[in-house]
Amino acid sequence: MEITSRIELVELMKHLNLPLTAVEVGVAEGTFSLELLQCGVEKLYLVDLWERMPFISGCASWGQEWHDNNYREVVEKINPYKDKVTILKGFSHKMAEHIPDESLGLVYEDSNHFYDGVKSTIEFYLPKLVKGGVFAFHDFGNEGYGVGKAVQEFTKNVGLFYLPEDGDINNMGAYFLKK
Repeated sequence: MEITSRIELVELMKHLNLPLTAVEVGVAEGTFSLELLQCGVEKLYLVDLWERMPFISGCASWGQEWHDNNYREVVEKINPYKDKVTILKGFSHKMAEHIPDESLGLVYEDSNHFYDGVKSTIEFYLPKLVKGGVFAFHDFGNEGYGVGKAVQEFTKNVGLFYLPEDGDINNMGAYFLKK
């Protein structure tokens, strides 16, 4: 099955007979979280700091009010699905401890866009995926980030699939299937 957008990841999960259990690492205001739930994800873990971290560049260093507003938006958006959602507020490597190994059909990474951060997410969340599970990345094509480099380095011997999204290279995503 060929997909071209992150919104089709749930259909891919269904096509591959994967558990409809997912984690979104890096949630912000929860727009994609809601889409995952609307498309049929049955259990969703939401992992984000929702806290200002001035030593981390990017949106993590933005004001606490921005993070608080995002968190409120998430809670509001997922309210109709709250029985299917577990919110894990904190550093992603620590939050991985709360997710059982080999339980997820999808890991979606959209948090730390730096090379070391993406490598760390792969390291901590790959064991959470079932065999054949989908590990997907946002902002893969943005050369200003380290997402592409980290993913390509990891997937040298694994098939990598691209998600062209809207055709803008900066918005392009990618995914691989766990062997």
